[in-house]
Amino acid sequence: MSIANTAEQATPISKGTKIPNTKLTKLDGTSASLPEILNNQPAVIIFYRGSW
Repeated sequence: MSIANTAEQATPISKGTKIPNTKLTKLDGTSASLPEILNNQPAVIIFYRGSW
C-alpha cells in the first residue's frame, strides 16, 4: 500500500482489506498498537489526507 501523489491516483480501500499493524498515538500521548485499540472488534477507520 502506498500514498497517492495526486487525487487522481487515489483509490479506495476495499471492504475487508486488512490494514498493517502499526503504532498509534492516543489522545493522552501514549502509544498503542492497532490490535490493542480494536480489541478484535469490527471497526470503521477513516483516513483523512491533509492536502495534495
